[in-house]
Amino acid sequence: GRKVVEASGRVLTAATVYAHNTFDEPETVRPLPFTAVTLAEQRLTIQLPAKSVVALSLSAGSQITNP
Repeated sequence: GRKVVEASGRVLTAATVYAHNTFDEPETVRPLPFTAVTLAEQRLTIQLPAKSVVALSLSAGSQITNP
């Protein structure tokens, strides 16, 4: 495998599960930067919000070798 060196993403979420965009309010549900992801000591931690869809992008670094 490869070591993950960077993680970023976008999230779609809203105050209620019934939220939706309309012509009058087209920005009620929109993609925002996702920041609830951390990398520490080769561990990826993600905190997903309720009522959300998250798209993550992971960047790989060097090959991990097993001892």
